[in-house]
This record gives sequence, structure tokens and C-alpha cells, in this order.
Amino acid sequence: SESVAEALRLKPNEQMAGFLYIGTPDVRRKSIRGENLDALVQRWDG
Repeated sequence: SESVAEALRLKPNEQMAGFLYIGTPDVRRKSIRGENLDALVQRWDG
């Protein structure tokens, strides 16, 4: 099976690929489907 990094590289717009990496600062700066990941992370982290 492909690694998470490979999946993220090949399909950067896939929602799940972003969520798998949601804890990394690099992905937090990006948006998925127009969603602001910083806002999502803040909500999940409380």
C-alpha cells in the first residue's frame, strides 16, 4: 500500500490526505475544499 506521504503528494486535494497530516504545520497553512485548516485545528484542539 502507498505511504501517507505518497498519497498526499499524488492527491493533494484529497480531504482525507489532508486530515492525516492535519497535525503538521506545513498542512495547517494549506486549505482543503476552501476550509481553513488553522480554524479546524483550533476547534479540534479546543
